[in-house]
Amino acid sequence: MPQFGVRVTTHDVTATQAIVSVTGLAQNASAGSVDTRARITLLNAKGRSIAQQTTIVQAVPAGATADFRLDFTVAKPDLWSPSSPNRYTAKVELLDASRVLDAETVLFGVRNISMTGQKGLLVNGQPMKLRGANLHTDLGGLGGAAIPEAELRRLRIVKAAGFNAIRTSHNPQSATFLDACDQLGLLVIAELYDVWSEHKRADDYAPLFDSTWQHDVKRVIDRDANRPSIIMWSTENELGIRSRSPLQDVYGKPLADYLQQLDPTRPVTQGSAMGHALGLRLPDDSPEWSYLGVASLHYLKQTDDGFEHIHDAHPDEPLYIGETWGSQLYDFTKTVNDNGWVIGEFAWTGMDYLGEAGIGLPQSLPTGTQSGGSFGAKYPVFNSYCGDIDLIGQPKPQLAWRKVVWGDSQLEVGVERPTPAGYEQSIALWSYYDELPSWTWNVPAKQAMRVRAYTPGDRVVLKLNNVVVGEVALTEADKMVATFSVPYAPGTLVATAYKGRQAIASQRLTTVGAPARLKFDVEEGRLGQDVGSLAHILVSVVDATGHDVPDAVVKVNFALTGPATLAAVSSANPHNVDSFRQPHRYTYHGKALAIVRSIAGNGVVQLTASADGLRSVAVNL
Repeated sequence: MPQFGVRVTTHDVTATQAIVSVTGLAQNASAGSVDTRARITLLNAKGRSIAQQTTIVQAVPAGATADFRLDFTVAKPDLWSPSSPNRYTAKVELLDASRVLDAETVLFGVRNISMTGQKGLLVNGQPMKLRGANLHTDLGGLGGAAIPEAELRRLRIVKAAGFNAIRTSHNPQSATFLDACDQLGLLVIAELYDVWSEHKRADDYAPLFDSTWQHDVKRVIDRDANRPSIIMWSTENELGIRSRSPLQDVYGKPLADYLQQLDPTRPVTQGSAMGHALGLRLPDDSPEWSYLGVASLHYLKQTDDGFEHIHDAHPDEPLYIGETWGSQLYDFTKTVNDNGWVIGEFAWTGMDYLGEAGIGLPQSLPTGTQSGGSFGAKYPVFNSYCGDIDLIGQPKPQLAWRKVVWGDSQLEVGVERPTPAGYEQSIALWSYYDELPSWTWNVPAKQAMRVRAYTPGDRVVLKLNNVVVGEVALTEADKMVATFSVPYAPGTLVATAYKGRQAIASQRLTTVGAPARLKFDVEEGRLGQDVGSLAHILVSVVDATGHDVPDAVVKVNFALTGPATLAAVSSANPHNVDSFRQPHRYTYHGKALAIVRSIAGNGVVQLTASADGLRSVAVNL
């Protein structure tokens, strides 16, 4: 069988039964004709055989190929979904009269995905909205790598934050990345290109596009079509921004048609083809509407001119917002929730990434000055800083707001970092406020501190050291954010959210002590014994009682013994350009991350972290 020579499709899927079709290609590379048959075994998630069939014998001449297909009826299938990512295995064996000539195993999921302008997105018949995250390909301190443990960790963090979908921006992701999406139950828009034949950057893919796009697209479909996580293919990202590109008429339909030919089971979309915030609006009669099965907008919401006209003109077309700003996340989420034909939105981005330096940095500007965004920040800024999750996997301030807006939390509290007199933090587009869930600040007594409480409640009461220091009533115009100004004093700050007279949640922030020691959290539990296995170890600065010191900046030195090496040491600091390969890092928000990789050899692997004036910590991995 050729590489990726087995295709599994599921259809007529219900809770009581599903049809599983397995097709493949027998390829005879020998000098003579071979009589062969295919034996296909289906196994459930526990590895137990649930069905087996064998095709009739076929004579395959030398150098020729022969197709085979078998259909299975699976009773009461274990359906694949974001909440239950069940997977089956198809074991395919090519046999002659006496032996196995070739074999391949394919993981697949049984699920039913449909998208319409009337019913929105249905997963196994149940309505669902895409809570999406755009993700680039880098792994923070590991760089542009594809390592199973690191990809699984990254996507596990993204899903734990509340996201259920990924847009692979803006090119095919690695097999290890998509394996993790299949395993964890993340829905994927698999995007193929950021450019076609016209440059966006001087050294990009454009000169190769004409001669290679058909080959590239086929390889992607052959490799990934069996994956249950992928729900649609995307042909490009932001081809037209301020005006419709003439390349759309050259490549748009041929690409979409070719994708549908190779994989008729999934719709085709194109990133921002139907509208972009910088001015592009696709006319009602544009040909894109005839060959793209799902409409895509970027940075547009129902309060923007012409948004609802799109649905009025094309009521059968489902739509998603492929990129959204964190500074306006309430409005984008409301757009999705209020319109059944809008199937979801994708935050730009789920996690910070290397490049597009500083587009998410808040700015400290003279009071009353409106920020225009911070795109193009100067060195030493090196990461985007626009993610809901930072470069080492820790939550950012906008994620607290998003969890409340999504309904996953009843109350979150953040305290804004103070600015010099006459200045204030200003956010726009991809940026959000620099704030921490902390009441530990090195500021003068009675310094005014801006506190934000995020809640679906209608009232928030704030107490400092058991004294009420503020009460805010919320209306829809507040977008689930109550803002307070509180004179600083060490102690305990308590926010309580109410609906009517009923308290729905309370959150407490307490001033912690000075940095006293370091603490480790080994995320995987231990380092795998296979050469190349990774362990991610988070180091935190804590006080004498073990509480995190949330804004501590200390230089941590790492030492490693045994058969392992430091693969990377990093923090979330967008300005710290120290090498990821050095055995030290300054903490940012009190934390840093060490990634250890096993190498050949025997012995105990021990990691130690130390910092001047603090008690060190060690762990056997």
